[in-house]
Amino acid sequence: KTNVAVNSVQVDYQLMMAPNSYNQAYKYMPWIQRRINSAAKSNNFGFTLNGPYCYGDDPHRAWTIAVSTNQSLLASSSSTSAA
Repeated sequence: KTNVAVNSVQVDYQLMMAPNSYNQAYKYMPWIQRRINSAAKSNNFGFTLNGPYCYGDDPHRAWTIAVSTNQSLLASSSSTSAA
């Protein structure tokens, strides 16, 4: 006998990052955003880079990595019983 179960997994998560203005990441975040979001559209990465958002006194400091996916997973198990 084989049992099949369908499990649906929904993930919506955001991770904020706020590099300091003297950090190299601060300078390159707009470029990184364009590259990631462009690739995400064509390859369905499952995440995007959003921003910039105001953090502290800097209107361009914060960014979020947004992960969003909905997957259906099939799991099967077999069982045998002795007669």
